[in-house]
Amino acid sequence: MTPLAITARFPLGVYVGHRSDGSPDPFPDPARLHAALLNAAATGCSAVEDPAGLGPSPESLEALRWLEEHPPEGLFLPERRPQSADSSRIIFRKEGLVNPKKSTNHRRVSDGVSLNGPIGYRWSEAPVAVAETIRLLCADVAVLGETESAVVLSHEDFEPNLVLDRESSMFAPGGHPVRAPGPGRTAGLTAAHRAANPGKNPVQKATKSEVTRPAPVPGDGLTSLRYRSPEPPKPETPWSRVLLLELGGPALAPEERMDWAVAFHRALIAAIDGPVPAMVTGAYPKGQPRPANQLAIQYIPAGMACHHGIDGHGLALLVPTDAADEDLAALAGGLANIRSLYCRHGRRTLRFQGVSAPGDRFWGPAPDGHRRLWSPLPVAVTEHRSPRATATGGKQWGLREAGVVSVAHVWRDEFPTTARGDRRLIELHAAASARGVKVGATRLVPGDSNSFVHKASPRMVPRMWSGLVDLGDLALDTAITAIGQSRHLGGGLLTPVDIPEGLYPTLMGDDND
Repeated sequence: MTPLAITARFPLGVYVGHRSDGSPDPFPDPARLHAALLNAAATGCSAVEDPAGLGPSPESLEALRWLEEHPPEGLFLPERRPQSADSSRIIFRKEGLVNPKKSTNHRRVSDGVSLNGPIGYRWSEAPVAVAETIRLLCADVAVLGETESAVVLSHEDFEPNLVLDRESSMFAPGGHPVRAPGPGRTAGLTAAHRAANPGKNPVQKATKSEVTRPAPVPGDGLTSLRYRSPEPPKPETPWSRVLLLELGGPALAPEERMDWAVAFHRALIAAIDGPVPAMVTGAYPKGQPRPANQLAIQYIPAGMACHHGIDGHGLALLVPTDAADEDLAALAGGLANIRSLYCRHGRRTLRFQGVSAPGDRFWGPAPDGHRRLWSPLPVAVTEHRSPRATATGGKQWGLREAGVVSVAHVWRDEFPTTARGDRRLIELHAAASARGVKVGATRLVPGDSNSFVHKASPRMVPRMWSGLVDLGDLALDTAITAIGQSRHLGGGLLTPVDIPEGLYPTLMGDDND
């Protein structure tokens, strides 16, 4: 099997064709391409002699029948404009030579469609012999449409802007009905051609009528398919699923949340029977690349997860997207063995009732007319020192820049860099900013950093901050995310803040710190 792509370029920049009702055809559909290839097979270099004259070879017929069973999986339609916006404009031509009462004829000024690029037809896989035969036939196609539509068919690959949709109905929005050849189309066109061109010249009677009599185009073997615009790829969510556990007792104070997350982490490691996955411990074998994210534990206040079936407050296990099946099995076994937690703040019951939620649809959508920003709960903690002013061109970095780098650390697998030190921070900041990440309305949060930082490098002073975060195109507006030094243990959970669109420049401007 091999990919097959056909691109149709119109040297005059215009396509001319008509539908069966006489209306202008907006573009050459797959059925018209199939008919042009059949004509090339019967009259071109690959044609063979048969009792009625020239005809398609067996290889050509096999390829054309394959097209009947396999419509293009992707199409590319360039921007198109009718050559004349006024369909009522007509021209008169003297065409009558015999009948004086039929001396003139009229037609619209132009039924052509101007194109700003080639039209494409794409199959992801085709038999090698079929693909080679179709490419050979394409070389003999000179017209696609009517006589004015000179064309050059070539085989450059392209990215489709319409894809075949076999599941949606005619009522689904966003679909495009497209005519295509179906089983029996090759045989139907061949039979119609032979009927219009018998072996012996028929006796023609004289007539004064000068009305043209075009050969009828059969409708046998035609089908209507639906194509739609391909959906843009969804951003990859750092944590693909969320396991929700009910926590007993009153709500947790902000300074308690990390301690309970650490207690849960230790209990989970102890409860897993057998080897504990590295995504749980965070200790990866020497020489193995450390992923950007591992299993994270976050506190969910009451009311935040009620749409997932948790009315009270609880703890959430954020499972990384790349978690292996055997790691998930070990995690499930450990959860089944945990009934309570204990730390310096006391003892709490913890129950897992099998409630889970997709990581990319954890939060509800933003209201119409609002823009979704995020705020860290309870705080975010910087995980690096600011680069030296000599490395940043004299600019002093503040919390805004530190916040952008914190976001970049979550998606650092998408921002590969071999730089170290200040250069690495600068490159991560630039990469995240290019994806639309922005931080504003920042402020330092006073307090004891030991309540929010599990482990920190002795070479830096962690700063606790809050503010508004725009994740750009890195994440869906409904995905769950955490940032900062303690994102794996109770800190930096990004919670939605929906603001009217008009407030965005005010809240996220450069002078809002």
